[in-house]
Amino acid sequence: VIYQLNIHEYIKGLMCDTTAVNKRSKNSVFCRLKVIFPNIIYYPCRLHVVDRLLYHYIEEMFPITSSSPNSEYYFINTLRDQFDVLLSNYTTLDVSYWKYPRMNRNDYSELTLLIKSYIHFRTTNNNPNIKFKRPGPICKARWNSRTIYAIKYYMLTKDPNLRESCNFIADYWGPIWFQCRNDLTAIKKLKPRCNGKVLDCYERHLAIETQPLLNVEMTNEICERAFSSLEKFADRHLKDIATKFLIYVNKSFS
Repeated sequence: VIYQLNIHEYIKGLMCDTTAVNKRSKNSVFCRLKVIFPNIIYYPCRLHVVDRLLYHYIEEMFPITSSSPNSEYYFINTLRDQFDVLLSNYTTLDVSYWKYPRMNRNDYSELTLLIKSYIHFRTTNNNPNIKFKRPGPICKARWNSRTIYAIKYYMLTKDPNLRESCNFIADYWGPIWFQCRNDLTAIKKLKPRCNGKVLDCYERHLAIETQPLLNVEMTNEICERAFSSLEKFADRHLKDIATKFLIYVNKSFS
């Protein structure tokens, strides 16, 4: 597709997440493209790196001994199975509902409100009046979904085993997830909080400490905008059905 569109001379950088298929394997997309474009600049997705740090942190806090791929943390299973019961026991003195902020993604909006509600409870010892959403889907590709489960479960149960994790999410991980974008200093603040596999994960992604030449957001948001522009270009200028198919399929997996 790159050569068919005759854009190979204009490619200066590569933006992608840091999975093995893209970065860590010797046969990864990035390594193969480096052969074709030796001077390409690598732009790692900072949010993906922060998401992986969260994965290793939670794994250390709540290790799962079962090898079953369907095994989950206890607070996720309990919240799914007993959500209605837990919700019925939640009480608040607040009259007005807390509103979910308007954001590009619904899960970002929910996570933002949950973090604010947790900080509010920690500071005032009063439950905020929020409409808890029913537990949604989770997957290993988006580990931040576990933070929604963790804080929501804590707010409904006040389980002391989750307090340290909720503090980490609210005080360290959350602000970086929502505000870091191109701020390397914010990501480095996590390093003193890292131990074991968390620190190993950080060290594997040292490329994030290279300041990009462009002041752009290192998130999937810019990739989504790029795919949208490519789709419009394909609709207007490409007649090859196979190439159009590749563009749309790749967007669905991005």
